[in-house]
Amino acid sequence: MAIIVKLIAGTPDAAKVVAAAAKICYSPSGAVGIMDGLDPQKTASFLKMLRESGHLSPFEHVSFTFAIEGLSRVASHQLVRHRPGQLFAAEPALCRHVRAGVHNTAGSGKKY
Repeated sequence: MAIIVKLIAGTPDAAKVVAAAAKICYSPSGAVGIMDGLDPQKTASFLKMLRESGHLSPFEHVSFTFAIEGLSRVASHQLVRHRPGQLFAAEPALCRHVRAGVHNTAGSGKKY
C-alpha cells in the first residue's frame, strides 16, 4: 500500500512566526515590535542562521497537521513518540472504527 500524506492545516506565515519567536532572544525589540522588519529575505536568512547554530526551539512555535494513510503500526508509533503534536491516523488497525479496507462510509448509514 502506498503512503499518502495530505496537509490538513498549518500555522499561517510559519517562517515569520519562527523568526519572531527567536528574535526575542537576539533583538532589543520588545513584544510590540517583534514582527517589525521581518521581510521574507531577512526571515529566510534568520531561519538559516538558527538552523546552522542549532537554535531549534523557535521552530516548535508552529504546527502542521497531516493526514497520513498507509503507515505501518511501527512507523506510526515512532511519529507518536517523537513529535510535538498529535497523530491523526487513517488506518483501521490503529484507531478507526471501520472494517479493514472500508473507507469513506460517512453518511452511508452503516455502523461498524
